[in-house]
Amino acid sequence: MRTRSTELRPLVSPVLEYRWIGIAYLASGSGFGLFAVLAGSTLEALFTLLFFGSFFGAAMYLFTCQRNVIAAVESLGPPPTAARETRSATLLRIARDLSLTCALLVVLSLVSGRPDYAGGALLGMGGALLLTSAWLHRWQMANPGLLLREPRNRWTRAEDGSFGRGNMDRRDFYLAESSGENVDSPDARLPQL
Repeated sequence: MRTRSTELRPLVSPVLEYRWIGIAYLASGSGFGLFAVLAGSTLEALFTLLFFGSFFGAAMYLFTCQRNVIAAVESLGPPPTAARETRSATLLRIARDLSLTCALLVVLSLVSGRPDYAGGALLGMGGALLLTSAWLHRWQMANPGLLLREPRNRWTRAEDGSFGRGNMDRRDFYLAESSGENVDSPDARLPQL
């Protein structure tokens, strides 16, 4: 029996979700970066943005995103519900989560005096999520069906003793039979980067 905290949520395409989150992180990271460049040493801020962006992006993609989504697509089951999250609900959820992340990063930037660190981290995470979205898109095009995910963050232990994987936990990914839905249709995506 599901409790309120484990209540099943409408499903969403992780291809679109990670793409939109990645774009939002890139935009936010650019804002932090612009502030850092305008408020301090331009060369130092640009170097820090590039270094942190590259470091966080590579580390996030190679050691977290890629590993978790590969595990997820290897253990897909049928979706437990036909309910789908609307695009507006997905975008509102992303905006809410991003505003909390940015609020924390603003506080850390004010305390440290280094908004370029936060900007670089956001740029790197955004890039990693865009690469993850692209990988999932290629996987989905090569496999029959529609890849779906329950939009939740899991940090508790799984039945096998492993820790949850945040918003990339394999327990939340499903493969639905294709019903003519195409996540790559023009009305389902933002412009390609």
